[in-house]
Amino acid sequence: METQEIKLTEQEIQTIQDLRARYANTTAQMGQLRVEQMLVNQQVKRLNELDEKFQAEYLATQSDEEKFAKEITEKYGNGDINLETGVFTPVSPSV
Repeated sequence: METQEIKLTEQEIQTIQDLRARYANTTAQMGQLRVEQMLVNQQVKRLNELDEKFQAEYLATQSDEEKFAKEITEKYGNGDINLETGVFTPVSPSV
């Protein structure tokens, strides 16, 4: 039995070409999306690292403040400090 060739119509050939072009375009877009995801993930990682660093700095600053407040209180007692004038005003204990 001999195989008979059948010629596709121009419309059928165009449809196949359009489908191939759509696959190629979608594949390229998927690749670009993956690259963008990788870049975003790198940025998120960096932001998380910075967040951890700043949290540690914040906690260290809090600790330093507590130590300094304790030193000032031990040295001068309870009171208020005017940072503009550098004057410490003792607070009388309430009776």
